[in-house]
Amino acid sequence: MIRRAGSPVHDEVGASAPDVERLARWLDDAFTVPGTRFRVGWDGIIGLIPGVGELVTTVPAIWIVLRAVSMGVPGSVAARMVGNIALENIVGTIPVLGDLFDFAWKANRRNLRLLTRYQRDPAGTRWRSAGALAVSLVAVVLVAATLVAIPLIIVAALVRWMGGTA
Repeated sequence: MIRRAGSPVHDEVGASAPDVERLARWLDDAFTVPGTRFRVGWDGIIGLIPGVGELVTTVPAIWIVLRAVSMGVPGSVAARMVGNIALENIVGTIPVLGDLFDFAWKANRRNLRLLTRYQRDPAGTRWRSAGALAVSLVAVVLVAATLVAIPLIIVAALVRWMGGTA
């Protein structure tokens, strides 16, 4: 059942989510790197396995989002949570850099913070999440347009250089 603000079952949103907190800690902050204050979790460690690491750790990450939705988090906040997971997974596919990003980004902790913020300030978190999604959408469109425009500019320049007209 999806729980929405204003519904009789929405009181759970005010409650803490110890199951989500435990899972986020396990995935992102389970261990302290010796000699540092930096913490790593199973998400980053399992993510080191090429090909399957990101896939395996996405399942519990999505469970956190589903749990948040069951606690009444609106679509804009849930979409932002999915965006955190997607970014971690997309960048995580890049060898070495992706692994370092995975250890630093901590999508599950970010999603726990979004849930906690929503519990304290539902309207503000909803608006901030909608704004973050809008900015992300604009960024994706600009990157896609750039990825299309650059090859077209290069081809046009090559055609002109080779004596054709473009």
